Amino acid sequence: MYDWDDTKDREKRIQFGFGFSEVMALFNSPYYFEASETYPGQYRAIGYASNQVLVTVACEDRLDDDGNEITWLATFWKASAAERKKYEE
Repeated sequence: MYDWDDTKDREKRIQFGFGFSEVMALFNSPYYFEASETYPGQYRAIGYASNQVLVTVACEDRLDDDGNEITWLATFWKASAAERKKYEE
């Protein structure tokens, strides 16, 4: 299960033309994974959104109100050249 902040989703849709529902598709195909050095407990995943844009998403595992584990999608951006290289390796 995935979840995100709806306000941030609207902001990203304005900024990029797509949001978290398209981004979460990257977890259904090969993606690059690494722990965040800046934010303990977070990790980054690099892969293709459902619209075929290479993105980097910052995530963390959380529990929802019912105690079920979810993947919280904190934010995303279009992958940089360095991130694209990591993904392609």
